Amino acid sequence: MTVDAVEARALVEGGRVALRAGDARAARDAADRARALFPEVPEIAGADDARLFADVAALRAEAALAGAGPYDEVDLRRLAARTPPDEPSAALLVRVLAVQGREAEALEVVERLRDELADRYGTDPSPVITQVHLALLRGELNQPAVLAPPRPPARVVLPAAWRRPMTALLGRERDVEALETALDESALVTIVATGGAGKTRLAAEVTRRAAAAGQGYGWSSWPACARPTRCCPPCSRRSAAPTPRPPAATWASNAGCSAPRSVCVPWRRTSTA
Repeated sequence: MTVDAVEARALVEGGRVALRAGDARAARDAADRARALFPEVPEIAGADDARLFADVAALRAEAALAGAGPYDEVDLRRLAARTPPDEPSAALLVRVLAVQGREAEALEVVERLRDELADRYGTDPSPVITQVHLALLRGELNQPAVLAPPRPPARVVLPAAWRRPMTALLGRERDVEALETALDESALVTIVATGGAGKTRLAAEVTRRAAAAGQGYGWSSWPACARPTRCCPPCSRRSAAPTPRPPAATWASNAGCSAPRSVCVPWRRTSTA
């Protein structure tokens, strides 16, 4: 199978940003364009191809569940039938079937997957399946979504250097995803690495995506906190008085005020400019 993986991945990322911003139609359009890059009946052999195809199918399903476009379970069934089965795709399939009032078929998907995992691997389904199964039994999955108009983007101001067009950020998608996950879980995340490792570039990419999704953000960069008043807010507070640090998940490691050279600290959940 030959697919323009870079284009497909870019469409999926753009669709994810649109979906987080509440624009399910744009997300579905991006997902459909990404799906068109694959053959109608794809031969999914490698793990990378399978992951990319699963991401495309997931985005289409999530946009449909948000009220955009028809439900399409064919790709989800293909992924759920793989060996080993793709459990997140199976969970989405359960949701797609349930929202159409096909609870019996959704239960069959769960039972079939549970039997296959037990017989072939001697294991139980992962939490993603047990949680969707419980929601199905409680009748929480049969309410179709009503498509709401997209939220207007928040007014954000990026640093001038970060607004300039840049080349594609290649080979660091896992870093971007890890940083976005950390930002979803904590209000403050610190990026720490040696000089020239690409900390600012990574922070710029994540912040630009957040700005495109209309999310509030903040950021700070300091050489070594030589002047505390110019450090990030937690550092400044610590230099003025021994106040407790805010809850923070440190991405990479936490250098505090002794961080060498340049450290970028983007954080969300702050007011926009």
